[in-house]
Amino acid sequence: MGHSITALTGENALQTRHDDGVGVTTHKVHCNLLKPSNGDGLRVTKVPAHRVVAAILRRGDRVLLCHRHPDRAWYPNVWDVPGGHVEPDETLEAALSRELREELGAELRLPLEPPFEYLSDRATGIDMTLWLIDYDGALTNHATAEHDEIRWVDAEELASLDLADARYVDILTRAISSH
Repeated sequence: MGHSITALTGENALQTRHDDGVGVTTHKVHCNLLKPSNGDGLRVTKVPAHRVVAAILRRGDRVLLCHRHPDRAWYPNVWDVPGGHVEPDETLEAALSRELREELGAELRLPLEPPFEYLSDRATGIDMTLWLIDYDGALTNHATAEHDEIRWVDAEELASLDLADARYVDILTRAISSH
């Protein structure tokens, strides 16, 4: 069984170090506001969310997954949906379009349909918006430092993969079956 340690750093951030017995991962979440908590140290009063956008790219009865490079600081060596962080003053759709163009050479037609799913993880501060997009264009892994493989997978294969989020099995299965 693994263990986690969370500590307040000198840079207004909470840093969590998790040791699962196989490897150690470290996540840092920057805080907006720290203030005294009645003499018992500091407490976080607001931790801003990391806004993330992602696409469930669907082609027939398969979805595209990207294998995160083992050297990545966040979620290494797992299968994930393509996407990334939203830049300041960037709309969610513009961020998704930019991320897919940078990572896969994909060109999206905007505006998009409404998002398919929203995921939130309070522990990491990640708020993710996912779109389901039927995509039949060419794709190439342009982000080889980020992903060491991209692959179209069907619902049966999903359960055998180490996914970045356990909720992906249900979400991606629903995306495939809604075709």
